[in-house]
Amino acid sequence: KRTPALRPPSLKAIFAMYGWSDGYRDGYYRGGILAHGFAAYWLQCYAGPYNFRNRMRESMGDAAYADALKRALSDEELAAVPAIAQSLRNPEAGVNPLINEFLLHPLYDDYHKARAVDFSQTVDIPGYFGADWGNFGLHLAGDVRAYQEWRGPRKLTIGPPIYLDRPLYQYDYESLRWFDHWLKDNDTGMLEEAPVQVFMVGTGEWKAAQEWPIPGTRWTPFYLHANGLLSEHEHWPNEGASTFEDSPFSHGGARFSTPPMVEATEICGPIAVKLYGSTTDTEVLWFISLWHVNAGGAEVLLTRGWLRGTQH
Repeated sequence: KRTPALRPPSLKAIFAMYGWSDGYRDGYYRGGILAHGFAAYWLQCYAGPYNFRNRMRESMGDAAYADALKRALSDEELAAVPAIAQSLRNPEAGVNPLINEFLLHPLYDDYHKARAVDFSQTVDIPGYFGADWGNFGLHLAGDVRAYQEWRGPRKLTIGPPIYLDRPLYQYDYESLRWFDHWLKDNDTGMLEEAPVQVFMVGTGEWKAAQEWPIPGTRWTPFYLHANGLLSEHEHWPNEGASTFEDSPFSHGGARFSTPPMVEATEICGPIAVKLYGSTTDTEVLWFISLWHVNAGGAEVLLTRGWLRGTQH
């Protein structure tokens, strides 16, 4: 999605399902927390038999680059991940120069800004965006952001939580309709359809809307109460706090549940958590998950958020 900012005269429309618009937030550092699994797996897929140019070493110089790698290896979080430690110890091998680029930029600095989409520079061309409910940790946020910020004609599709094949042959016909309309002046009926199409998990039906978030959404606050209760009721006076231990010896957490729902409820739209917490350590990594639990006790993960405490 950075291509429109370059304003090539031949670009007339884009179909950008499963993209992202900010590599720092959408891919490598979600909430400031390194997504090392993504780095170790996805970027290594590009390694093959090739060696990548070490742009960091060229720009920093050999001594400064070596010192930066040494400091990164002294970070217990990085050294604890074998694939990441291997990349730092062997900076010239395969795709390691690329991996080390973002390992040495753990904060949102000019390196990441230069690689994010500047929507103020995009032209007014038609853009089709979307992902699926299961890709909340990679593509969904970036595609929704792109749709909301886009200046030209736009569409958004959020499908069922199934990671599709590459290339996305399931959307071949949809992309053909999109390009036929804008490139061939062939009225495929796309502009007569609602710009937002959302698959509703549970019912198996598609919901059409004119805007995102869907008009009529009721923004409902829930409160984290003592003893694991999640309720629309505001906090009671002096009800206390929830505590847990998380250490190399005991990985704990806190769980909050609502009483059984008594009416049909759709959860569809952005969700925010306002959390007040304290720790005895110098850092805390928050992982907040939203689960659906059915009457039989089966659990399905709906979405998750991440936040490094020092980047709140």
